[in-house]
Amino acid sequence: MTGGWTNGEAFIPFSQTLLTTRNETLMVGPDSPLDRRTIRGRRRAAAKEKGTDTVCRMVAEAKKAGIPFDFVLFDTWFSNPVQLIELKGMETDAIAMIKKNSTKYTWTDPVTGEAARLDVKEIYSRNKKSPGTCCP
Repeated sequence: MTGGWTNGEAFIPFSQTLLTTRNETLMVGPDSPLDRRTIRGRRRAAAKEKGTDTVCRMVAEAKKAGIPFDFVLFDTWFSNPVQLIELKGMETDAIAMIKKNSTKYTWTDPVTGEAARLDVKEIYSRNKKSPGTCCP
């Protein structure tokens, strides 16, 4: 996973982590205990982190380094409600596609203002783009 900054023309990576499984039965070779004080130990521990935790760690690193950004952009793999709430708690907005699952979200009708609990598929169907317009 790579964390980077872009202005729309250039991409500058600032952090990278290789991710691996935490399930020892799926690992190739032994998973020997490592000293977390060494670089190898810290990298191995970071590789075993959950991907969603890694995203939050990278956002915290970017803020600490003073890298300016308005939002975080990521794929559906990391877009779950808990992840989005955690990022919002860090005062960070996110742009992501939401996984199509049974989770219900609060959706407000832009015309009537009525709120409803809908799944992602229903929200997408109510927000179809019209040709020649930029907004639903």
